[in-house]
Amino acid sequence: MATIERAFEILKDGEWHSLDAIIKDLHLPKVKARKILRFLLEFGFVVFDEGERKVRIDLEFQKFYEE
Repeated sequence: MATIERAFEILKDGEWHSLDAIIKDLHLPKVKARKILRFLLEFGFVVFDEGERKVRIDLEFQKFYEE
């Protein structure tokens, strides 16, 4: 499974996930995992809560992704 697909599998529940948990679940070095998350954020696939350092799938994108 491609790394971006794995990220979507982790986030598809719509819940907030800590950055550390996502990095651990992706089984990648922090640098690579953060690049993937930045890409997803840049294109509006995820939402990032800077204060809590958590990520979740964008709810509008989630609807599209599930179809």
